[in-house]
Amino acid sequence: MPRKPDEITRIYMRTYTDTGQKTLYVDWSNGSCTECDAERACSNEHMRALVDAAQRKGLTLENEVW
Repeated sequence: MPRKPDEITRIYMRTYTDTGQKTLYVDWSNGSCTECDAERACSNEHMRALVDAAQRKGLTLENEVW
């Protein structure tokens, strides 16, 4: 039986207060995560496609500060 494709469950940007780094994360239904430096995410076709897919699914970009 074919396996059900994994789905995006959450998208969020995390800002690390100690370094100021911002990272964009995409969480998946299988528990894995795809991440990219937020500064580069706009020029990364793969990440743009993932964010677009998440937004079409009704997910909104969350912000976290660590």
